Amino acid sequence: MKIEKYYILMEWYTPEWIFNKLDMEFDIDVCAPKGGIDYIPAKKHFCIEDDGLTQKWEGKVWMNPPFKEACKWMAKFHEHGNGVALVPVSKTKWFDRLIEDPKVKIEILPSTLQFNHENKMCSVRSPCCLVYINN
Repeated sequence: MKIEKYYILMEWYTPEWIFNKLDMEFDIDVCAPKGGIDYIPAKKHFCIEDDGLTQKWEGKVWMNPPFKEACKWMAKFHEHGNGVALVPVSKTKWFDRLIEDPKVKIEILPSTLQFNHENKMCSVRSPCCLVYINN
């Protein structure tokens, strides 16, 4: 029960317009809500019960991780080296490593970015970006 409550609190769905803008297909959504989201173009998805951090990632991944745990998720994403992640812009070591990596491209998203959270559109407190990596 505790895990389910935590998971519900952490569900901030990426808006559909981002996937329209990206115009690409992913092999795995590694941080998906249970059952996935129909507009996310991923062939497979891992939800909290699957524990995407412990799963083997193959191909191009899509990732919108829990922002409070971005460090753990971004370490695996960076090591995997193929995909797109939506994360907060951050004054952290994991973000600095991304900036310093010539294989990484970072695109700052508009400050008007809103996520669907509990059937309401909500803004986040910090700026967000898309991180592209392809080794």
